[in-house]
Amino acid sequence: MHVAFQIGLFWSLLFGVTHGLHSSAEESKTDQGNEWPHHRGDPALQGLSNATLGNQISLQWVFKTGEFLKSSVVVSNGLAFVGSDLGVLHAINLQSGKEKWNFKTDMAIEAPPLVHNEMVYIGSTDGFLYALQADSGKLVWKYETDGEIMGAANYAVRPKTKDEVIVVGSYDNFVHCMNAKT
Repeated sequence: MHVAFQIGLFWSLLFGVTHGLHSSAEESKTDQGNEWPHHRGDPALQGLSNATLGNQISLQWVFKTGEFLKSSVVVSNGLAFVGSDLGVLHAINLQSGKEKWNFKTDMAIEAPPLVHNEMVYIGSTDGFLYALQADSGKLVWKYETDGEIMGAANYAVRPKTKDEVIVVGSYDNFVHCMNAKT
């Protein structure tokens, strides 16, 4: 019951905090091809894709992480991003199946990454949200919470200022909202 209450409280707070923020419905409807840069595909978390699979599906490659995965995969600009239980975010080339880069956090990555504006945002159970350059994995900034981050971050645009913000929940019982660039 306590866990159910916390989950309900989290979603209530998330809705309350982001209610005043704008997440473009038009953006959700645009043809993003084979892109899947967010958990559930888009900022509205619709879980829909405009991509078509065709009739013949075959395995192209396998990437062995050597570790357990709880994170879902997101795809952007020809790279697949996935976090691992050992705290490693892998960026994998979709054509070759080879790792382009990886980034190590201090604890497990259980949440799917968010890719937005050439940045990858990843929460870790070490309590940090990391902002990395998507093409290189270079750390741009990190933000500390007082609890584990086990859910995916999302982004929104403030209607009046047009500032982009990243929103993420933490096990410190807060929803955190920060400028996407800093």
